[in-house]
Amino acid sequence: MKIEESHIFKFAPINAFTFKNLLLSQLWFGPPENMNDLLEGLIKIKNTDFKPSKEALNHFIKSNQLDQYYWNPKQEIDTQGFIKFFVDNWYHIQRNQYGISCFSSTPNEPLMWSHYADKHKGICLIYDKEELLSCLKDSFLKFEYCPVNYKKRPILELFEDKGEVLFKSSDPVLISKDSKWKYEKEIRFLAKLENKSNFKGRTFTIYHSALKGIIYGANINSDDIDSISLILRNDPLYINVKEYLSEIDYEKGTVSFYEG
Repeated sequence: MKIEESHIFKFAPINAFTFKNLLLSQLWFGPPENMNDLLEGLIKIKNTDFKPSKEALNHFIKSNQLDQYYWNPKQEIDTQGFIKFFVDNWYHIQRNQYGISCFSSTPNEPLMWSHYADKHKGICLIYDKEELLSCLKDSFLKFEYCPVNYKKRPILELFEDKGEVLFKSSDPVLISKDSKWKYEKEIRFLAKLENKSNFKGRTFTIYHSALKGIIYGANINSDDIDSISLILRNDPLYINVKEYLSEIDYEKGTVSFYEG
C-alpha cells in the first residue's frame, strides 16, 4: 500500500457509530474534556502573582459565562485565588471552545490498532487531510489541523490588555501531550467556536471523496468486511475508495497491508 504525504488515518472499532459515520459520510468532533488522557490540558503559570483589575475580572466572568457554573463566580474566584481558579477551570474557560477530531500520520503502529481499533478487530480510515479540511464548513466555527507536540506541560504567562485577561503560551496547549503518547503521531483537526460558548460535540457531513481507503484489521470478522464493502459498492460516491487487508508479523512486531 502506498502512503501519500497528504494521507491521515483514523482508527475505529466496528460499532453502530462507525457504520453510521460511513453510511452518512460524517466526521465526529468531541470536546477536549472527552480526550482519553485525563492529564491532558494540564498547564503551569509563569507569573503566579498575576491579579486582574476589576474591569478585567468582570470581563473574564462574563466572556467565559462562568455564571452558568457558579452561583457567585466572583466569590468563588476570591476564595480560590485567581491563579488557582484559572488553572482548575482551564477546560471550561478556554479549551472547551474547541471540538477535536483525532487522526494519526501512520497506519503502521500496532499500539494504535490495539488501543483504538479493538485489538485489530476494527478498521483504519484513510483520508486526504486537505480535502477533508476543505469540506468542513460552519458559520460559527473555524477549522484547522495541526500535528501534536509531545512535550512537557505548557507554561502560560497571563497578562491584561484593554480590560481583558489574555495569555502567552510556551507551546500550543490544544496540541500538546506528554511524550509517553508519542507513538500515536497524532494529527488533530480543531473546530473553534467563535462565540466562546462550550463545544458540546457533533458530527459534520464531509465529502465522500475525502475518504481514500479503508484498512481492515488483521483480526476483523469477515462479516464486518462484507458489510463495509457492501456500503462502498452501493454508494457511487465511494467508487474510488480502496480496500486493504492487514496482517501481523508476530516475530517482528509489525503490521503490513495489501490490497484486497
